[in-house]
Amino acid sequence: MVSVTIARSGNPERDRERLAQVYQILLSYPGSDQFQLNLVGAGRTVALAFPNNTTRACADLDRELQALLGPGVVQIL
Repeated sequence: MVSVTIARSGNPERDRERLAQVYQILLSYPGSDQFQLNLVGAGRTVALAFPNNTTRACADLDRELQALLGPGVVQIL
C-alpha cells in the first residue's frame, strides 16, 4: 500500500489540480500496489482509497511525488 499525504492549500481549485496530478503520477507507474490519498487540512484528514487502481512502489515514484508535494509525503505500508 502506498499512502500519499496531500496538505490542503485553502484554494479548492488548486487542491483539485494537485489531486489530479498525484493521481496521474500514481497511475503512470503500473504495478500491483494499492494506494490511498490522505487530504489533510482544517483540523481533519480525509482518506481516499482507490481499490480498482494500482501503482508500483519504487524510488522513482517516491522522488516524483516528493518533487511535487515536498519531503515525507509518501509512506509504504
